[in-house]
Amino acid sequence: MKRKRRGPKKVSTPRLRRATLTLWSRAVRAAAGGKCEVCGCADGSLNDKGNPRRLNAHHIEDKACQALRFDPMNGVALCPTCHKFGPDSAHRSPLWFMEWLRYNRPVRYMYVKENRTASPPSRERLVELAQTLRSILHE
Repeated sequence: MKRKRRGPKKVSTPRLRRATLTLWSRAVRAAAGGKCEVCGCADGSLNDKGNPRRLNAHHIEDKACQALRFDPMNGVALCPTCHKFGPDSAHRSPLWFMEWLRYNRPVRYMYVKENRTASPPSRERLVELAQTLRSILHE
């Protein structure tokens, strides 16, 4: 005999993490106002080849750091050139990027530096983070 489920179906933790990471990315890009935080180019503006640029949300402290993985303060909106492909990009020149961050976004730099060793969020905290990110995005 099947037991009837009461209440909404519980979302699996991996699916919750993926959904929260997507919300995190959208919140970081929205907080930047649709512009690259390094060079200032607008999301959708054309690059040298005539293709529209799409902003990326870059984790300051790597995603492996569970404590800050879903924290919008641990993110920077970057165009593809400033994120991965330029000579002074966050991935090709991480030392340059950290110096840029320390000089241009000192509050965010210090926040990440001080909170990188915090404990990872519990499942309940992850649900709260997702709700907070949705409220930031007005969903």
